[in-house]
Amino acid sequence: MTWQKLLVVALGGALGASLRYLISSAPFPTLISIPLGTLAVNMLGGFAIGFIMGLAPKTGMDDTARTFLTTGIMGGLTTFSTFSNETYTLFAEGSFMLGGVNIIANLAGALCACWIGHTLVHMF
Repeated sequence: MTWQKLLVVALGGALGASLRYLISSAPFPTLISIPLGTLAVNMLGGFAIGFIMGLAPKTGMDDTARTFLTTGIMGGLTTFSTFSNETYTLFAEGSFMLGGVNIIANLAGALCACWIGHTLVHMF
């Protein structure tokens, strides 16, 4: 890791986090009772990382630019994009069982960890 890459990730992360705040706090129409702003961010992140990772080898995108866009901006926007790309890669490589396990482990694990965090806060 170089200082240049760390700076690129930090700048991209700040941009991505700012985008997440703007998108997730936008007034979405209430169609159903789920957080539509978060859903929009996660869908945008999933699309964007897929597009970037698909485009990178076709255009010869350098590693620093790819890191800025994916780890930086997409990481700041949503880590769901990384999860989506990693799961897609498992499926694309034919690892359907691992892809399914990855989905279950990430979703169930994150929900359980969130519950544990909430529970610990209320214990003290």
